[in-house]
Amino acid sequence: MSQMRVAVVMPGFNVGPTVERALLALEPFVGDGIDAVIFIDNNSSDDTRERVGQIQTRNPVLGPVLTRIENARNHGYGGSLKIGLAYVLGEDFTHCLFLHSDDQGDNAQIAADFLKVLRNDPEVGLILASRFHPQAQVGDYSLIRLVGNRFFNLLIRFVTGVCQSDPGTGITGMQTRLAAEAPYPHFSNDLFFNLMLNVFLLRKQEVRCAETPLHWVDSSIGSTVVPWHHVVTMFTLLLGYGVRRLRGHPGFVDPHSPRTHWLEDYPHTIFSPYPNHKGQT
Repeated sequence: MSQMRVAVVMPGFNVGPTVERALLALEPFVGDGIDAVIFIDNNSSDDTRERVGQIQTRNPVLGPVLTRIENARNHGYGGSLKIGLAYVLGEDFTHCLFLHSDDQGDNAQIAADFLKVLRNDPEVGLILASRFHPQAQVGDYSLIRLVGNRFFNLLIRFVTGVCQSDPGTGITGMQTRLAAEAPYPHFSNDLFFNLMLNVFLLRKQEVRCAETPLHWVDSSIGSTVVPWHHVVTMFTLLLGYGVRRLRGHPGFVDPHSPRTHWLEDYPHTIFSPYPNHKGQT
């Protein structure tokens, strides 16, 4: 593989209290593994965009590599990742890292772990930061959430054939050439985007996967996930996947259905240090 160029994609919604910490954790890696950071503000109503804007204009390390994208309306967590991924795929980055902005993990440790994997084996296609890795620390994770996630991991393995310890994790790294092959515009606009993308990539036989331990803490930002709604939606999603596969169709979505101008459905404005990437989309 040619020289790596790594971009971090970080979505956020009302993460004013934590976003600076999440972004500043990446400072040591700028120019030493991380080449760009793309923050997508999902129409926050607090001071998230102002805080990110201040880092852009005042931080001499992060500012020159930090792009801020502001969604015109709430496109959902998955919708924000679609926008960020489309931006990254439009450039010559070799790898993309999805990180969080709400303190659910130590971004400095996660970035260090991901970059170590890539330096040791640049051909790894997908890296999952796993809550269920033997070295993971999930002391703040409630027992019911641990049991529930382990149950769904087994269900995912049964339905999809994917045998990773945490296939639904949203903290991941991937080769952009592989992500470009995914029908990601068709994937969910909510938290299930990660599961759908991970399963798509993991089912590609040529994709090598690595897992790193995630040191998880509950975010100080209130969760927007409604537990029972999440459970029902997950069951429905996996049931539909299983039925489609039994009928010989693609898994979560039909990758052949046209979505030529899909990005027009996700209006946003780009504030970038790169002159060719400023303005509305």
